Amino acid sequence: MAVPRSATGPLISRLKLMSGMDIAERRRPQDGRARYTGKSAEVDLRVSSLPSMNGETIVIRLLRKGSERLDVGDIGFSAEQLAQVMPIVERPQGLVLITGPTGSGKTSTLYALLAHLVGEHTNIITVEDPVEYELPGVNQTQVNERIGFTFSKALRTVLRQDPDVVMVGEIRDPETAELALQASLTGHLVFSTLHTNDAPSAVVRLRDLGIPPYLIASSLSLVMGQRLARSVCPHCAVSSVPGERLMAQLHLAPRDVASGAYRSGAGCPTCNHTGYKGRTGVLEILTVDGQVREHVANQSTEAALRTAARLSGMRSLREDALAKAALGTTTLDEVLRVTTTDVAEAGTCPVCAQNIEDDYAVCPWCSADLRPDACASCGRHLDLGWRSCPSCGTPRASEQKAVEAVPRLLVVDDDASVRATIAAMLTGDYEVIEAPDGQTALDIVHQERPDIVLIDVGMPDLDGYEVTRNLRARPVTVNLPIVLMTGSDDVDTEIQGLRAGADDHVLKPLDYHLLMARLAAVRRRMAV
Repeated sequence: MAVPRSATGPLISRLKLMSGMDIAERRRPQDGRARYTGKSAEVDLRVSSLPSMNGETIVIRLLRKGSERLDVGDIGFSAEQLAQVMPIVERPQGLVLITGPTGSGKTSTLYALLAHLVGEHTNIITVEDPVEYELPGVNQTQVNERIGFTFSKALRTVLRQDPDVVMVGEIRDPETAELALQASLTGHLVFSTLHTNDAPSAVVRLRDLGIPPYLIASSLSLVMGQRLARSVCPHCAVSSVPGERLMAQLHLAPRDVASGAYRSGAGCPTCNHTGYKGRTGVLEILTVDGQVREHVANQSTEAALRTAARLSGMRSLREDALAKAALGTTTLDEVLRVTTTDVAEAGTCPVCAQNIEDDYAVCPWCSADLRPDACASCGRHLDLGWRSCPSCGTPRASEQKAVEAVPRLLVVDDDASVRATIAAMLTGDYEVIEAPDGQTALDIVHQERPDIVLIDVGMPDLDGYEVTRNLRARPVTVNLPIVLMTGSDDVDTEIQGLRAGADDHVLKPLDYHLLMARLAAVRRRMAV
């Protein structure tokens, strides 16, 4: 609403008085806090005043209280993300960082995780500036720069209080960073935040603060990049079709959005006719283990670290936001507003992210065609990986040929007899391409562009899980149907394959009718 100029002075004075601020001081910025009790809820207010050319400006942050406080299930985690995050959060030691700009929900996520860990025998201590939420069962302390009670000094004292879990509101200086990492090595679970653009950047930021790489690699357990996207109002949500301009800005082809349940809010009194009600977290989760830990210890570049993270299963902020938009949780406009593009950096292959030169026509690492292409109908430049023109919907020339041909199946197995048996079984139904190992399969995928991949789990060097994660980390093959073969009728084996990104699995020895049915079902789901 527009406030009449005659009311601005009294209104600002009233807000400052409620917040415990000096109403006579208008030359200096001030911070205060207040509490508002409405008909159905109680809200904490954090009030900030700033002198400006045209008078004072007031900003009020609204913080949840009591039953309104978020729990882990309200943050926006998918089932897969929860399965990835919670085992690390429940460990007795390690360092968990949440990154993002101001106002991205880092504190709310921290408190939700702490509330999950609250227990009678768990000593949880926080060091904050200021204490934004009052959390039952947690010892909370606030730093005071005026008396020299800084984050680093507070953390030193907290570690003498025999804590099980420590939360440091923000890592701002080298001393605090080193203390937090050392605390995680001495049997404490430490939570904190950093101001970086994404999860891989947190490692580089810690190095910039002077932390030795070996200390980062041995103590850092999990990094979560976070943004907040507005949720579609459930009371006025209607189905919507993404526009061509929006799809082009997000580098989406018609095939990419064909299976999505996209929604938008029509506007109603509940959402104040905005179409949005509430917010959800958009998350990028980096688990520091395996190859990622080796890259951290070896001081690899941020690009190399990001590539290793993608190969280990990390989904970028843009990808997570697109997934939430496809489920109808938020809109593609919000995806564009809160996330940045995942297009490969200059000088790298957009398929495998390896370094390439400007004069390369084909990537020497993955054999991807790097030459520019144009739409046969409207002449628009087509980026590598686009299956259709975002302007007119015309399929790429290679895609048109693929539609007319018999579906191509890539069989990956180190046993030649198994590959020959499958080829004989599926003759006439599929054009079978064979690969004797995982690395050969990755090369063939980008040369032959199969319609579906059948991979054996137990292979030397790159096993089926690694090949699947590798394919899911590449933009061109992120939606490629993948079925895993295994000789073990074990639930854990199936779960591990699904977490790696497989769409289905079959048991050896293979039954012709069951194999055909599963392949057809997977291709049908991907084509919807």
